[in-house]
Amino acid sequence: MKFTNLEIENFLAIKEAKVRLDGRGLVLIQGENLDDTSQDSNGAGKSSLADALSWALYGVTARGESGNDVINNRVKRGGAKVCLDIDDAGTGYRIERTRLKGKGTLDVYRRDKSALVSLTKGTMKLSQDLIDKIIGCSADVFANAIYSGQERTPDLPGMTDKMLKLLIEEAAGINRLERSYKIARERMNDRSKELAARESVLENNQGMVIVRANSVERLERSQKEWAVANKEEATTLVDATRTAQKTATKAIAAFEALSKEKPELEEKLALVSARLSDVGRYQTAANDAQRNANSITSELRMKTADMKRAAEAINRLKSERDGVNDIVGSDCRSCGKAYTEEDIVDRKLILAAELTDTRNHYRALRVEYQGIDEKLSVALSAVKTAASAIPDTTTELKSRDEIVRSLRAIKDGESDAKNAATRVRELLEQVKRAKARVNPNDKLLTHEQGELEKAQAEVKKSQVLVQKIEDDLLIKRAACQVFGPAGVRAHILDTVTPFLNDRTNHYLSTLTDGNISALWSTIDTNTKGEIKEKFAIAVQSKVGAKTFKGLSGGEKRKVRLSCSMALQDLVSSRATKPIEIYVADEIDHALDEAGLERLMSILEEKASDRGTVLVISHQPLSDWISSFVTVIKKDGVSTLEGKALS
Repeated sequence: MKFTNLEIENFLAIKEAKVRLDGRGLVLIQGENLDDTSQDSNGAGKSSLADALSWALYGVTARGESGNDVINNRVKRGGAKVCLDIDDAGTGYRIERTRLKGKGTLDVYRRDKSALVSLTKGTMKLSQDLIDKIIGCSADVFANAIYSGQERTPDLPGMTDKMLKLLIEEAAGINRLERSYKIARERMNDRSKELAARESVLENNQGMVIVRANSVERLERSQKEWAVANKEEATTLVDATRTAQKTATKAIAAFEALSKEKPELEEKLALVSARLSDVGRYQTAANDAQRNANSITSELRMKTADMKRAAEAINRLKSERDGVNDIVGSDCRSCGKAYTEEDIVDRKLILAAELTDTRNHYRALRVEYQGIDEKLSVALSAVKTAASAIPDTTTELKSRDEIVRSLRAIKDGESDAKNAATRVRELLEQVKRAKARVNPNDKLLTHEQGELEKAQAEVKKSQVLVQKIEDDLLIKRAACQVFGPAGVRAHILDTVTPFLNDRTNHYLSTLTDGNISALWSTIDTNTKGEIKEKFAIAVQSKVGAKTFKGLSGGEKRKVRLSCSMALQDLVSSRATKPIEIYVADEIDHALDEAGLERLMSILEEKASDRGTVLVISHQPLSDWISSFVTVIKKDGVSTLEGKALS
């Protein structure tokens, strides 16, 4: 499987890049950080290419970043986008993954000549499952198969037995056998439970024969008891119907007798109502007279208030007239000049005229007041006259109440007659239903007899099934043994360790001139001479330490790198589809000149095997790698220079 083209937009440090990945050979990816010269090439975004490849396929970078963390925040608009073209044995695919703030998309296409046919599923999870199927492995297997990094290289020789066992089993694909073992065990347990259940059913069916027979006997008794009880109920209903019919006859007769008086009573009620309506006319007249008197009284109060205000004005003007001489000698408020006798002459004349007018107005109001008072006397007299004209209604109201009670009694009698007739109809219907009832025990009895026959048939059926399950259970127990720890898994581990030893020592031989060796083992012998399962890597130097702990720091790095690459070779060999690319991210860290030369020979070997090897490094490796690209970071974004991936 080849990864042909990779297109990147606003992803991590890279603003925009288009690279070709297939058949590139050994390519150096170096960096230049113009934003922070103290870091030289560190922080330039060299690893972003490998991260973009992993993120496009699985939504997570090789270093574990995902979500909004992959977006280049220096770019004001748009989110991260990575497109990857794949060639799978002549079939082309294109994967496009984007990430905006809090939202992502994933689209999958198949190339059909020059066109793209969408394979995108309804959810991102379903589309991701499709990608896993196309690539032929999960994200963990993919990363371990193509990626080696300073941050990701595990300390395999220093791992515990348990951790190393889990890692080897996952790399060898034994975890799938574990799942198979789990499935086989679950199926065996399910079969065992089913056998127990079937045996229980058999016992139940055998006991059910007795239970059903007892049930039939009980239902036969219930059938007879129900028939007697239903007959007694029907008899009781018939008696109640006869009593109700007698009651209805009496009620109808009483109603018919009363209803003869109804026309006469209605005529009397009409006459009384007519007389009472005249009383209303007199009452209306009295009310009108009272309203007129109330209106005149209100008018008289208003006129009294007007007279009071006029009298107060007269008193005020007299007081002002009598005191006008007092202002002589005082200063004018407008001009400040003192008043003289000549100045107040005109004021006296004005006040005298206003006083005369006000007195005349008061006299006119008094005349109007006397006229209104006379009108009020006439109105009050009219009120008394209208009130005295209202006739006494006590006798008429009493007569009307008696007539209404009689008519109500007739209506109640009619209601009683109807209710009695309704009760008779209801009882007749109940008698009909009681006689038409079907004994419910008949159906139950038939059912129980059928169930008894079924139970007898189930006994024979269960016996056959129990035998069949017992036979199948023997097969499933054998499958558990095959997939169990002592079965195929143990055999695979026995074949895996020679492979790991061969690849590890191949790399160690190159890196250390054969001075250091490593031996993977899956078994050990205890003090009693017993052989047990134990995972370990025994490391020894011909020219120094006899254990891994005794090695120098540089020697330990070479051992870790060799073991890691051997494990990757194992993962790659177990992958469904070989992937023709390898990424080495700063694995040359702290290696001396001789170590670098040996490492380069290993990477050239991998380039020949994989087709493309990307070497990410902050060291000058141009003496060993002639093809390179430079990732230059400036103003928070990185760009690629060089034609090695174009």
